[in-house]
Amino acid sequence: MAMLTELAARESLVYRLDRARPVNSFDAHRLMRHADREGRGEALRERLMSAYVAEGAVLSDHGTLARLAAEAGLDPDAALAVLAGGGFAEEVRADERRAMELGVSGVPTFVFAGRYAVAGAQPVDVFARAIDQAWPEGRLAGADGGVCEAAGGC
Repeated sequence: MAMLTELAARESLVYRLDRARPVNSFDAHRLMRHADREGRGEALRERLMSAYVAEGAVLSDHGTLARLAAEAGLDPDAALAVLAGGGFAEEVRADERRAMELGVSGVPTFVFAGRYAVAGAQPVDVFARAIDQAWPEGRLAGADGGVCEAAGGC
């Protein structure tokens, strides 16, 4: 944790991993699916990550998740409705199955072209090699759902 905190500080990021509270993040992932549908997925991912690594937010608490969703530009009542029901559960379970197929065993893990995985905090050249491997296959999807095509732009 100390090493990650130091690396983050070098990049002007605030990490207080001593405050981080590991929890079941299933509901947070369901909420991210909702945010993606609303066009606020990247904003919510950024807010959740910051809340976790810097603030010690409990990302299994529905009230906390709704507050963070509002801070990311989502309707907090709609967020609570997703969390209270079973919305996006099947999609998240499918994501879990796919992660298992790829051998993902921890977070963060970045997957390129659906099959090249980079686990954890890695140097830029590791990511560059993964992108170089994936690019000839024709397409890379961004976290916002956008796709870059090898034959054309993003």
